[in-house]
Amino acid sequence: MSAENITLRFTQGSSDKVYKAALIEINRGYLVNFAYGRYGKPLKSGTKTAKALPYDQAKLAYDKLVNEKKSKGYTEDGSGKPFEGSVVAPDRTGYLPQLLNPIEREDLPGVFERFNNNVALQTKHDGERLIIIFKNGELYGSNRRGLKVGLHPSTQKALERFIEFVGVQDFVLDTEDMGEYVVVFDVLAWQSDDLSGESFRLRAIVLENLSSLAKEAGLEDVIIFDIPIYPQTIMDAERYVQACEVAGEEGVVFRFSKAPYEIGKPNSGGTCLKLKFWESATCMVGGIHPTKRSIGIQVVNGYAIYDIGNCTIPPNYDMPAEGDMVEIKYLYAYREGSLYQPQYKGVRLDKTSPDTIESLKYKDT
Repeated sequence: MSAENITLRFTQGSSDKVYKAALIEINRGYLVNFAYGRYGKPLKSGTKTAKALPYDQAKLAYDKLVNEKKSKGYTEDGSGKPFEGSVVAPDRTGYLPQLLNPIEREDLPGVFERFNNNVALQTKHDGERLIIIFKNGELYGSNRRGLKVGLHPSTQKALERFIEFVGVQDFVLDTEDMGEYVVVFDVLAWQSDDLSGESFRLRAIVLENLSSLAKEAGLEDVIIFDIPIYPQTIMDAERYVQACEVAGEEGVVFRFSKAPYEIGKPNSGGTCLKLKFWESATCMVGGIHPTKRSIGIQVVNGYAIYDIGNCTIPPNYDMPAEGDMVEIKYLYAYREGSLYQPQYKGVRLDKTSPDTIESLKYKDT
């Protein structure tokens, strides 16, 4: 029995982060401590053990912490490149999602003009991004970072029935994972055809055909297809936006119907945009209340971690752990304050860092 420590690093795009974990021996047992932050900058520290534990218990907590970080892409390799195809992290799938830039209601005329009236509208769903892949007889998901993930058992079962009913050989679907069901809003491949280079309008025709097949198979409650509409005027679009807002949806997606599927997110604009009624932020759990189902939530402010209040965890959710990335829904943020009406939406396994304070939507803007 001995003390252990490890330094992990993660680099991707502009992210360059370090995470240190240590199993420390003290007089009455062992502690599991950690430190994290941007590489080369001062680190924020904490502990996973409120009191000293026997070695066996502390070792389990230490190994769990290290494996969780490795599964999110951290590596002992000094380059910080995520593990690929190892037992401690999902495989790379080769599929990355198309990401959306936000717009405001006053931007609608400009969107219609830029898209030359070739606009497709879909509902913005309040779930977790998931590309579903069926290839070579294997069915699996790909998260926001392009890493292989499992499917919810109800989704897995429904898709297996769908595959058998249709007799399909392979497909790639872009979806929003809602927990016990998925919403399919785009089709990137079907049978042997790669559709990602085709226009969204053509892909939407395939989407509608698949929706009919899912209904024939009796799976429309688990595999839901979001069929777009094509407004002729801005007034038509505004009516759709208003209906979605009244229905309590998260927002509306505006697509250039002639555009192919373009992975990633441009610095501005793009061919796929989102108008959100509620805001959403990825936060880090900064602490857990000792007696209440409540967590402290944090974002990044420059190179420092910044507290933005607390959030209640509903009874139907498991409590997250300190340091986890979680999704928080809110109406707006107060400057130098907290989020207004924060709602917990779950742990984000596909993200390894919180949003920045600049990305929050403030009441006075």
